[in-house]
Amino acid sequence: MRDILLLDDEALVLRSLKRLLARQPDWNVEAFEDPYLALRRLQAKSFDVVISDYRMPLMDGAAFLSEVYRLQPRTMRLILSAHADRDALVTAVNEARIFRFMEKPWSEPDLLAVLEEAFAARDEILEDQMLAREARRARSENCPGS
Repeated sequence: MRDILLLDDEALVLRSLKRLLARQPDWNVEAFEDPYLALRRLQAKSFDVVISDYRMPLMDGAAFLSEVYRLQPRTMRLILSAHADRDALVTAVNEARIFRFMEKPWSEPDLLAVLEEAFAARDEILEDQMLAREARRARSENCPGS
């Protein structure tokens, strides 16, 4: 099961995204209009991908995704926005370490392809971390006292 969290201050956008993503087998989608409620949910549950709008009244997407990174660094973070300038994108990349920026309106095939890429990238990160843990464990077992 793949878990996706959506954040956008526009209810129509959320409904449209949720309807599109819910058609995918094994994708669980949760949608929020309030970034603070979304962050509370992120404290309780792990997500594979978080997609956020950029311009929102309570918190911009870069600030929100920076918090997502702090809470869940292995979660892939995407911005989906109709409004973003160069400085906003630089902030999002540098502070929130976003995986991808996509423009609204989105293309369904492109959005689905980006999500598949995000899942694959997350899987690779998790696998690399597991292999690194196993290598450290093997070294410590082979070198007692170190």
